[in-house]
Amino acid sequence: MSSIISGYNYDIFISYRQKDNKGDRWVSEFVEALKTELESTFKEEISVYFDINLVDPLLKLNPDNYAYLHTKGWGLYKQGKYEEAEYILQNSWVLRMEKAIYDHAAWLHLDAAKKAVDEQMKN
Repeated sequence: MSSIISGYNYDIFISYRQKDNKGDRWVSEFVEALKTELESTFKEEISVYFDINLVDPLLKLNPDNYAYLHTKGWGLYKQGKYEEAEYILQNSWVLRMEKAIYDHAAWLHLDAAKKAVDEQMKN
């Protein structure tokens, strides 16, 4: 789909971070309501791009970027997906130690994911 304005791929680009759509899915509902309103208001088709996950497209371009992996892993942790989060945060940590310097916040995130997985295994 393309934009009604030449040179653009979309007329409206909506991007958000996972924490903005906690539980009640208000962002997703807003986007759907906006699309419905646009369809009934404009004769031309208005294209809307709704980017739910910002990190995956970046990881496709640069899969060894420890910062992108960390962002994805921490997002998964916040969603309660602890095992997947731990795996990705561990990969991010290894890459970080190979390519950069120690980052205490990143280590704390990895440690939190490991503890959460351990706690899940106990229950």
